[in-house]
Amino acid sequence: MNKEKRERKGRETDEQNRERRRGGKRRKERQADREDRETRQKKTKEEEKEEKKDRQTEKTGTQDKEEDKFKDIFKYYKRRKPPPDLTQAIDVDSCCVEVQFLPAASEEDKAVAQEAGLTPPHTWTVHRLVNHPGLVIVRNPFTRAGQLAWACRCLRDMARLPHKTNLASHGVHLEGSTWWQLCRTEEGRRTGLREKLRWVTLGYHHDWDTKEYSEDNRSEMPDSVVRLCGVVARVLGLCGGGGGGGGGEFKAQAGIINYYHHHSTLSPHTDHSEPYMEAPLLSFSFGQSAVFLMGGCTKATAPSAILLHSGDIVVMAGTARLCYHAVPRILMQCERRRRKEEEEEGEEPWAVEFSKVKKQRKKRKVEEKEDEEEEEWEVKTPEMMQKRKEKGEQHKINEDNDSDGDSGDGSDLPDILHYLRTCRINMNIRQVLPPSMDALPS
Repeated sequence: MNKEKRERKGRETDEQNRERRRGGKRRKERQADREDRETRQKKTKEEEKEEKKDRQTEKTGTQDKEEDKFKDIFKYYKRRKPPPDLTQAIDVDSCCVEVQFLPAASEEDKAVAQEAGLTPPHTWTVHRLVNHPGLVIVRNPFTRAGQLAWACRCLRDMARLPHKTNLASHGVHLEGSTWWQLCRTEEGRRTGLREKLRWVTLGYHHDWDTKEYSEDNRSEMPDSVVRLCGVVARVLGLCGGGGGGGGGEFKAQAGIINYYHHHSTLSPHTDHSEPYMEAPLLSFSFGQSAVFLMGGCTKATAPSAILLHSGDIVVMAGTARLCYHAVPRILMQCERRRRKEEEEEGEEPWAVEFSKVKKQRKKRKVEEKEDEEEEEWEVKTPEMMQKRKEKGEQHKINEDNDSDGDSGDGSDLPDILHYLRTCRINMNIRQVLPPSMDALPS
């Protein structure tokens, strides 16, 4: 009996051992299968990752190669030695571009245009570049006085609160004073404050970090800018919905004024921060001329070089609204070829006014010298001494007026004219909101 039990127990043990061995084998097979699957999956992921990386590298390499089309042309016009050949740039006065004939403006628009310093709308010359649909250039529709008045506004009035500037990065805070006032003080001259202003934002203030607008970062647009943009848009048949028809009237809701010095540039970029992109962008130039590069929707398109002059208005609408553009060079008067308008009418308004001011100053110095010579020969009676004292005080007042304040009496005109002879002011105005909205969503 015991023998049978031992045999049965032995058989059971053998069976369990065989089952255990079979189970171990199956576990090993399952483990091997699992490892094979993981290896295959890992290999597949690595291959996919590697393939993706290769595709990205290939794409990036192609883009880099294509981007050079804009980059190389930008560098060409930026370089100083040797200077670029400006005859390759488009000057709408002498190039074959499509000229647009404007319909008759309303009497109200004629009056607003005159108030804004513009010539009668029927005299405007409007050019459309065939290779850049949506790009419109209006050749200086401003009067001489209008150009000068807008330059004075940009210098005297715009760089002040509640508008924002880049001066905070230089530790300059405009509280109770304008940038122009501070520039004309002894401290402003000593620190070179005039050269530090690069931009001013109006209305919806552009956030340079987030590239977004918000209701918390907004101030009132200057009424003069709103009226100028409104009449230009109406005369050109533009509206808040793009190139014509529907969409309501263009609304000037945000602006950036750029202040360019002789060696300043503006890198290739697109203006895409506005939530509503159907409305056109209006750009006004005052001061020195510039080379303006207009490309396509990507940097793969080689840009066209266009010469812009003081008083010119550039409109970017439709397809052109989102195209890459840049300013690689500011052109001093000695660098550019003389325009037909200058040959017929003489120099730019600031040059004419600058000559007048120089003559006035020279005349004043001559008069002062003559007075000094007369004084040496005159008998110095008490009445004469009092007269000389009053005259000397008046000369001192005149000198103070020439050096301080932003005055609307024109005493700062010599400084304004000197600025315009060496710099360029560019005022860019946009519509931020769709016609049906009055504010951005919170």
